Amino acid sequence: MNSAAVAALSLSTVPSALAEVTVPERVFPVFDIADRSPTPPMGFSFWNAFGSQGSCDLFVRQTGETLVSKGLKDCGYDMLLAFDGSWYSTDVNPGRDADGRMLTDAKRWPNGIKAVSDFVHSKGLKVGGYTDIGQLGYCNPRQRGFQPQDVQQYSEWGWDYIKIDDRGRTGWLNVVQPLVANMKRPIIISLSTPGTFPFEFGPRISNLWRVGSDILAHKNDRASRSSHSSFWQVLKEFDKAEQYWWAQAPGRWNDLDMMVVGCRGISDEEAKSHFSMWAERGAPLLISTDLRDPSLDPEGLYPKINETQLGILKNREVIAVDQDSLGATGRKVPSTGGEVYAKPLQAFTSGKVAVLFLNRTGAVSDIRVNWSSLGLKPAKAKVRDLWVHSDLGAIQDGWTAKAVPPHGVVMLIVEGEYDWDRPRSYEAESSYNTFTGLAYVVAYKSPEILQFSSNAGVTGVGNDLGNSLQFNRVAVQKTGRYNVAIAYACAADFSTGVSINGAAPLNINFPRSGDGNAVKEVVQEMELKAGENTLRFESTTTQKPLFDKITIR
Repeated sequence: MNSAAVAALSLSTVPSALAEVTVPERVFPVFDIADRSPTPPMGFSFWNAFGSQGSCDLFVRQTGETLVSKGLKDCGYDMLLAFDGSWYSTDVNPGRDADGRMLTDAKRWPNGIKAVSDFVHSKGLKVGGYTDIGQLGYCNPRQRGFQPQDVQQYSEWGWDYIKIDDRGRTGWLNVVQPLVANMKRPIIISLSTPGTFPFEFGPRISNLWRVGSDILAHKNDRASRSSHSSFWQVLKEFDKAEQYWWAQAPGRWNDLDMMVVGCRGISDEEAKSHFSMWAERGAPLLISTDLRDPSLDPEGLYPKINETQLGILKNREVIAVDQDSLGATGRKVPSTGGEVYAKPLQAFTSGKVAVLFLNRTGAVSDIRVNWSSLGLKPAKAKVRDLWVHSDLGAIQDGWTAKAVPPHGVVMLIVEGEYDWDRPRSYEAESSYNTFTGLAYVVAYKSPEILQFSSNAGVTGVGNDLGNSLQFNRVAVQKTGRYNVAIAYACAADFSTGVSINGAAPLNINFPRSGDGNAVKEVVQEMELKAGENTLRFESTTTQKPLFDKITIR
């Protein structure tokens, strides 16, 4: 498929049962929807607490009231995924009327779906729902072939957020495209992708996508009280996000799954760590335990939140880290005694960093990090503890978190002087960049295939000026000429134009890098302005290299 064919896939295209769009996932059109979720979504889902038993009219109303009365809405938890998996009852058969519209269970939703949505909106909350991509169907009538009818119903019900599961691969584009184009209100697109590799296409068509498997083990029998999680499962999702950090940017979020704070198998200390880890990653924060008064569940069927855990979820300083406008994800940095993660705040070069000290072992540990590992100069930096809610003063060179408990964390804000003297690298595959036409991300699951710095790169630049890669947010302290190292792989010589801040392109020649799997580097001097710059790579040559990254030296 050429770039013109991709451009022809306009948002007005609504696939039908007889005419589905077939496009390779890597070159899905890039939907301009990032502004629908400029910060990670926060809210509530019924799934972890209620499982496949699903929610109902009464539970939704009680939970909506509770989000408000317990102050969670005021903390930012403003989305209620009222119709998560199993909202549709399989007892309704055939599931659709003669016009293909979904039928719903009058026992669980006696007032209808729109009435529940209207109630949620009346509380100042957004409302979310669930569907799937359709070949198999999961807890709702299969969507394949009914996209136009379903989009119309979601619009009528007033949904603001939709979670799309990957039960049966008919094609993500056939479900997402009509939702983006034809909903009467802008809708946040969430891909539930535990059975899919979403990192190449998720940022092109959605606002968030799952990084791994379900964080909670579930059984359908509520009476067994067997829904549970563990700190190991929390760590597993946290670690998966480290590998694919580059996929995240504002409006494009790595989703580590719903939180299990308040679920069985998670201690209060682990809940504090879990919440801190999600915030450090800049992940969506969806509560998923029973928030209602225990008197409403006298049999104790559902996991309940205690006051300590409620306080954890309402820590506004930690929430602010998650909701930071830069949208960066925290990444692991060199440390001793345990693990440390650093998340730049406000700007990549601001000198303000959220720092997470994590002890995943079973023994108490002292964990140290030097400021240089955070990209700061080894001088004094202001330090604030986000769980003690205390300023710790101006600290020289680094910090040691003393006696971090097993499965525990310490979380700080460190404000120092950014070190401009260090080389700064910018990954080609980063979602902060802009891809047009047939330029697309290639991610390698095995590092042995190609020795790229983050195991991913961008190809498809070439043949047409419409196939381009633009590096954004390339920062320098002062206006001047800088050496820019461009890392790439290509089996043949090629050339490309590089437009700096929209100026006429500078032509750069690249020699072949062995058989195409070897990574080579070309250094080009470029004039950059103080602050942030853009570098746009475009070419009409037939060779399509793989770009790894650029480094400012």
